[in-house]
Amino acid sequence: MKAKDLMLGDLVFSNNKQMRVYSISKKDDSITLLSEENGMMLVAWDVEPIPLSWSDVLEKIGFKSVWMVSGLALEFDGIYINYNEHNNNCLLICNRSNGERLCVYEVEYVHQLQHALSLCGIEREIKL
Repeated sequence: MKAKDLMLGDLVFSNNKQMRVYSISKKDDSITLLSEENGMMLVAWDVEPIPLSWSDVLEKIGFKSVWMVSGLALEFDGIYINYNEHNNNCLLICNRSNGERLCVYEVEYVHQLQHALSLCGIEREIKL
């Protein structure tokens, strides 16, 4: 993944370690990453996305299983995900409390979930 695909705060892998995007340089497209494990920073030009999974990601964020007409889904603060664990395909549906649909996104990676939540107006820091 390149800098153009990221936002500040995104969780990614670099050198097989989970890192958070700290800054992005427009000058040379470098990405400054912060390790939440030890506070060290490093500069990279290419990083790997973190795949979404039920046990490793969605459950830790706070999603709970719920039954809907379409089958099993995950819910968290009015956000619903139709999740297919076999291929890590997720359909994120953001609803208001009155049922009005705000947005629908297909997400496969943690940084995409972060972007979709932000676009739905939900500012939540994701910690894994």
